[in-house]
Amino acid sequence: MYPDIIGMLSPGAPLAAPIPRTNLPERASLCIRSFPTLLRHVPRRVPMTIPIRRFGAALAASAALVLAFLAGRWSVSATSALGGSDRGGSPGAVRSAAARIPERRIDVRGGGQAGPGAPGSAEADRDALARLDLSPASEARERERMDLIARWAARDPVAALDYVRFDLRGDRRAQGLSLVFKTWARRDPRAAWGWVTRNMPGATPNLDEVIGEVGRSEPALAAELVAGWASMHPGTAQEVYLAAIRGMAYAGSFTEAAQVIEGAVIPGAGERDDLVTYLAGQWARYQPEQAAEWARQLPPGPARDQAMTSLSIAWADSDPSGAAKFAFSLPAGTSRERALEEVVSKWLTVDPAQARDWVINQGVHDDFDRAVAAIATQPQLIGSQPAVALQWAGDIVDDSVRFRCLNTVLSNLYARDPAAAADYIRSSRDLTPDQRAEFLRRFPSP
Repeated sequence: MYPDIIGMLSPGAPLAAPIPRTNLPERASLCIRSFPTLLRHVPRRVPMTIPIRRFGAALAASAALVLAFLAGRWSVSATSALGGSDRGGSPGAVRSAAARIPERRIDVRGGGQAGPGAPGSAEADRDALARLDLSPASEARERERMDLIARWAARDPVAALDYVRFDLRGDRRAQGLSLVFKTWARRDPRAAWGWVTRNMPGATPNLDEVIGEVGRSEPALAAELVAGWASMHPGTAQEVYLAAIRGMAYAGSFTEAAQVIEGAVIPGAGERDDLVTYLAGQWARYQPEQAAEWARQLPPGPARDQAMTSLSIAWADSDPSGAAKFAFSLPAGTSRERALEEVVSKWLTVDPAQARDWVINQGVHDDFDRAVAAIATQPQLIGSQPAVALQWAGDIVDDSVRFRCLNTVLSNLYARDPAAAADYIRSSRDLTPDQRAEFLRRFPSP
């Protein structure tokens, strides 16, 4: 090593010459041990008649100079490895952490040579994130952090996960995990799923992140992966299936999602019914006619009834008239009654006059009782036209539904006009004797 040290101390040695990356104490020890050899290379103009008693002081001073020189050389090398000096263009100008953001972005974009400290390496990524922590806390800083993590995850997801899992806390950790898993699942879905199932099998939200992203881009693969998981982990089968179906629905792969549900390995029938209900609602938001055709082919039972109701409600958001016609076409019974109630209730918020006209044109029917009650109890109708609201309530076929609806309307009317409420109770032909007596007790004449 002596020639290396002598070369570094030679007058013509370049300041930027590379030096061995040993630590500073080792270099200092090496320099002191090699001092006799170094003296032979000192220029002859240095007088050699120094008294012996001053030789020790000279030796100490020379060693200090060597140490200072090496420390400066080492710091320059270390700073260069971290992406450059923190000094600005003018002497003494220190660059702020915010001014170094472009450098951090370059550090994680990859390219150039690979290896420790090189742009695109895990060390460079960690250095860029460490320097980010020097800037003041802000939303901009955290957004920059997530951008750095996303680019890191696209190149080395395992290293990015290590940083997120062990260096971040709370919401930042959850956000970082979601970002890394989604990025990884888009680029290599099998690898991402294999890693999360092996290393974090109990972290269901992270499983959902991966399988949901796979469902968006590769529904067939998502179906394969979730089926394998469900056969081994029945306790979380429904949740993971739901995440895969949610991803498929997001991408418009509704038919594939329906096939996944049909072949789902789920222990309970009720859990499968929940998946059917969810898909029916999502499908009807964008393709209501196709969703209706699928729902009609479901086997009779609770799942089909729930799907029809969910489909009607979702359809009403975009086309209340079409949803009402679909609901009315359902077989008579509880499912149709509930669907009509939900659709008419939504329709009333958009066009109450059109909704009331449609109900009137369908004729009196007990399956319309809940829909009629929704019309009668509209706050605007009760407040502005209480007599009309009472008339709607009186047309309800079922006695119990009619009584509850009339009670709502009369309570509001009695608070504003007790005499008008009492007149209706005494004269109405829509009340049974028992109902009249109960209302007179609740709303006595003024």
